Amino acid sequence: MMRQLERFDNLVQMFFTRAREKGDKPFLWHKAGGAWQPTSWAEAARQVASLATALQALGLKNGDRVMLVSENRPEFCITDLAIMAAGCVTVPTYTTNTERDHQHIIENSGACAIVVSNTKLAKTLLPAAIRSSSARMVIGIDEVRVGQSGTMDFHDWQDLIARHPADPETFAAKVNFKREDLACLIYTSGTGGSPRGVMQHHGAILHNVDGCCTIISEDFGWEDEVFLSFLPSLTPMSIPAGSISRSGSAPRSIIPKGWRSSPRTSRKCARRSWWWCRGCSKCCARGSARRWRSRAGFPRICSTAPWRSAASARPAACRSRTSR
Repeated sequence: MMRQLERFDNLVQMFFTRAREKGDKPFLWHKAGGAWQPTSWAEAARQVASLATALQALGLKNGDRVMLVSENRPEFCITDLAIMAAGCVTVPTYTTNTERDHQHIIENSGACAIVVSNTKLAKTLLPAAIRSSSARMVIGIDEVRVGQSGTMDFHDWQDLIARHPADPETFAAKVNFKREDLACLIYTSGTGGSPRGVMQHHGAILHNVDGCCTIISEDFGWEDEVFLSFLPSLTPMSIPAGSISRSGSAPRSIIPKGWRSSPRTSRKCARRSWWWCRGCSKCCARGSARRWRSRAGFPRICSTAPWRSAASARPAACRSRTSR
């Protein structure tokens, strides 16, 4: 089914609109106790509205920078949306950053609040935050054990949501920023020097979303799709779902219809759990492209390749060049 994306003024408006449409349907998944557990659209919307209300109650104002340091997890997406819903600017950073990287980003962005996932990540982050001239509060998604805290205020993520209940519909009606307003500052990994920030506005990211909708509609059809992201959540093209280092079996367990990733990640998937074939004119629509298929008969990832997923269904000319 073809679908055209409506015009939205900002990413938060798009999210609350989808949450109203989807209700109790699953939005985000995480693995707990060996099983995938869903967070519904309605529950995510409630948490986003409540956390945004809490951030405003803590004194954060429109345009304030809020640093987000977390691995891929549902709380990353919810926090990111809540920061933007509060009128602030998300500054996501790599979990592999050094203390020096963190301090540079805090000072360069002017972040006045920091959200961190757990104690492990906080060990590198907190010394930089305490020495910074702008950061004044830290919010821990999980319990964060700290030693020296300086003048920093510490808050618990779950507690903030519980103490500031908000109705998503009422909160969504107050969101009024525009496409040209800044949504996030995304910093490079720092491999070529100090991390450098890139300004991403709501309109630019919505433009990418529109392009994704077109590809999904034309290549796959629009149904209740499951997508897996192997990229860090801070990248503009990712969906929080889990990292490749811990998700070797994820394609088998959640059976995604597709994923977005870098070429390096795709090659890693090929070595670990996926068959691949070098394209040729006899079996591929595009002779130079690589077509990916799973060993277990999962749904196709690339719509242009005509063969079925079973290795025996591939033309003999390609079977001879198929590798694991």
